[in-house]
Amino acid sequence: MIFGIDILGCLGFILIIELLGGLSAWASGNLKTTYAQMKKPPLAPPAKLFGWVWPLLFILIGLYGYLIFNQAHLHLQIIFCLQLLINFSWTIIFFKFRQYWLSSGLVLVLDCLVGILIYQTGLQWPLVALLLIPYFLWLLFATYLALGVAFSN
Repeated sequence: MIFGIDILGCLGFILIIELLGGLSAWASGNLKTTYAQMKKPPLAPPAKLFGWVWPLLFILIGLYGYLIFNQAHLHLQIIFCLQLLINFSWTIIFFKFRQYWLSSGLVLVLDCLVGILIYQTGLQWPLVALLLIPYFLWLLFATYLALGVAFSN
């Protein structure tokens, strides 16, 4: 234990989040090919950037999840699980089924849920809430990209 954190438990939680992200990517088919074929808005990053960003974000999401499942109220845990489910589904809906408008709506819901998590967690544990800021900023960028793709394709 370091600072009251069970390191193995925390690493296990992070690993579960990473595996969920990998499973979602796997279930989505060939992401790079699909991404290369779609019309994208300006500022769309190269495909390889996603392979770097998401694993880092999943580490932060996993650490946040571990902390709230050990300290927070049930409603935060429910919102956390709901946003994980939407995050998992989003990649499949966007890339495999190419439902760009539906996925744009889902990412807007995801923006709201993560914003709620940040706000409500920040009321009691501001430092824990900060773990989700990079994720939230990336989601806002993903919202721009999803809407840009929806309008272009």
